[in-house]
Amino acid sequence: MESSALSQLEAIAKLPGVTHTVGLPDLHGGKTPVGMAFAAENVIYPHLIGNDIGCGMALFNTGVALGKYSEKRWGSRLNYIRELGDIEYGNPYDEESPIRDLGTLGGGNHFAEFQKVDEIFD
Repeated sequence: MESSALSQLEAIAKLPGVTHTVGLPDLHGGKTPVGMAFAAENVIYPHLIGNDIGCGMALFNTGVALGKYSEKRWGSRLNYIRELGDIEYGNPYDEESPIRDLGTLGGGNHFAEFQKVDEIFD
């Protein structure tokens, strides 16, 4: 993790009214740290809102059993995806808040990866 991003996150944690800060797995430096979230009371910091908005992580169930997964086969399918809008997914909140854009793929640290879930903690 970039030391500049950690320094930026620590500086934000010390701002008046900031009660919580968190660096997400994609934390990296920018004008302000990208890949972070914070909570503040009685104050708004506009310069911290919207920096690389939508940059984060999402988990999608592909429905592919581990024994059926083929890196070569899925790699060729991914070549047809130019933006995340090309991926069909269900949004349980369609009526309340329709999500049409999941972010960007293939630019900078924006990427897709396949992982296997070993255990789920509730």
